[in-house]
Amino acid sequence: MKKSFVVFSLLFLLASCKSSNGPEPAEPAIMPTAPSEYTYAVVRPAFAGHGDVHLVERDSILSAANNIFDVVRRSDSIDGFFTTMDHDRYQVVAPGDLRVLGTDTACYCDSTALPIATHRSYDPSHGGIQTPTKKNGVIVIGSVTSHTQFDGMENVEAAGETFRCSKVEKRITIVASSGDPQSPVETTVITHIYWYSPAIQFFVKDQLLSDDSLSFTRTMMSYKLGK
Repeated sequence: MKKSFVVFSLLFLLASCKSSNGPEPAEPAIMPTAPSEYTYAVVRPAFAGHGDVHLVERDSILSAANNIFDVVRRSDSIDGFFTTMDHDRYQVVAPGDLRVLGTDTACYCDSTALPIATHRSYDPSHGGIQTPTKKNGVIVIGSVTSHTQFDGMENVEAAGETFRCSKVEKRITIVASSGDPQSPVETTVITHIYWYSPAIQFFVKDQLLSDDSLSFTRTMMSYKLGK
C-alpha cells in the first residue's frame, strides 16, 4: 500500500511539472488606437570608420481602421543615418498575427505574417520573387524570399516598465548577381527581430541585422496610447 502511494505521488508530481512547463498561451496582436505615440532610442553601432550613432525617433499611429494601421516615423539624422519614414503599414490578421506591409502603397506583395498569436513559422508557398539580375555584365536569376518565425516569450525592460513580449523574426534572403564570373551568385540575408507587446499595441523593441552584422536597435523610451 505504501509503495502504491509513493508511485501515485510521483506520477502526480510528473504530470504537474509537465503541465506547468507547457508553452505560454498566445497573446494576439491587437489594433492600436490613433493617435497613439511612441518614442524610441535608436542605436547604430560603429562600423568601417564610422562612430556609433544615437537617434531619437517618434512614431505616431496615423490611422487605424479595418484591421490596418499606418505609422509615421520621425527621427534625427546623424552621420547620414536616420529612420524617418512617412508611411509604414501593418495589418492584424486572424487569429492575431501581424503582417508588415511596408511602405509600397501600390503593391503589398509580402504575405509572410509575423506569428505573434499562432507561434508558427511562415514560408511563402510561391517560392518568393524571381527575376534576372545583372552586374558587371554577369547575369544570374535572382530571388527574394522571406521567412518568419516565433522565437519565444521574453521580458523587455523599456520606458521604466517590464513588458512581456512575443519575440518574432522576419528573415529576407536576397540572391543576385555578384558581378564576378568565377562566383556569379551573391546571397544577402537581412533579419528583422521584433519584440511585440499587446499592452502597448506595438513593438517595445526591434533589431535589424544584415548577414549577422547589427544595423540598428530600436528601444522604446516612452509611449502614450490613444483613446
